[in-house]
Amino acid sequence: MIQVEVLPGRFQSVTTLLLCWGKGITLPRETLVPFRTSALLLALVFLCPVARAAQQHEALHKDLRDLSQAPQRNTTDLPLPASSRKTVSEDLARRDFDGAERILIDAIHQNPKSPRLLTFLGNVYFLAGSYLECAVAMKKAEALAALSDGDRFLLAMSYVVLGHSDWAKPEIERLVKSEPGNALYYYWLSRVDYDLRFYAKGAAAGRRAVALKPGFVRAYDSVGLCEEALGHYQDAIRSYTKAEHLNLKAKPPSPWPPLELGTLYLHLNRFSDAKAEIEKALSLDPRFPEAHFRLGAVLEHEGNNARAEAEYKRAIALKPNFAGPHYALARLYGRLGKTKRAQAETAEFQKIRAKQRGLGIR
Repeated sequence: MIQVEVLPGRFQSVTTLLLCWGKGITLPRETLVPFRTSALLLALVFLCPVARAAQQHEALHKDLRDLSQAPQRNTTDLPLPASSRKTVSEDLARRDFDGAERILIDAIHQNPKSPRLLTFLGNVYFLAGSYLECAVAMKKAEALAALSDGDRFLLAMSYVVLGHSDWAKPEIERLVKSEPGNALYYYWLSRVDYDLRFYAKGAAAGRRAVALKPGFVRAYDSVGLCEEALGHYQDAIRSYTKAEHLNLKAKPPSPWPPLELGTLYLHLNRFSDAKAEIEKALSLDPRFPEAHFRLGAVLEHEGNNARAEAEYKRAIALKPNFAGPHYALARLYGRLGKTKRAQAETAEFQKIRAKQRGLGIR
């Protein structure tokens, strides 16, 4: 057995464990015993930003769907011949975005000073999922004329998708100033503030959103995220609980509010409460990988290693690029002395995290 000095403190110790398992180094069993709970919880804390990113993307996709029929995509005022306007409308109706893009780009070459053509092209890029191109088109249009609030919101959402909440924040602040009664803008200000770690500001923006729209489930959830990050756990529990109650009236309800509450309970060592909330999330969506991952964590804490392993594997089957369960399996296998399996899971975890960091996901 190769003797390795385990560094003091949970963060350093878990890092040492992961490095050791990845290199096939066996640690003394007495070193591993305390990690059933502490490394488990640290793994969840360490991976929370990735899970939060998943939740933010779900919220973003909902708003993107809501924007799919945005009025600024009406072709009637485009400076194009009537036949070209008709073709663009038909292309968009059948989701032939390439065809619409070609017509618009040709028109812009002939009329490069038209902000309407540029913003409409940005809208088409947005529909096609070409978010960088959307942002470029919107900024070119803004150099010619002020953007409408709808176009600025698309610009901000493009920045969010691209992983640049720092670019999105000033755009959303301008929207809040332009339309201070719009709860959606305050919600997204809360989310980007959370992403940028301006937690107190994020909580304040989220509270403004729910004041404007009392049934806004995602805004309560965002307040909970910020309060949790600030260490205000009772405030976070209240916000998550409110979100969960409102969520039951939604059609369909989201599994995120009970999962967020369950994850916080897990961090607070309230394991029975955590398990109940996580199971609620799975009752709303049995194919919810984040909930399977956290249920595995609770089961491992209970000493049910076989069921924990099955839940981690279920999470991976549902979401192959999910780093968290690979990390958990690496640690579980290392604790059980299954060195080769631990090495394989460690390698997979590191590969996925490298890709995520390349995309700007912390």
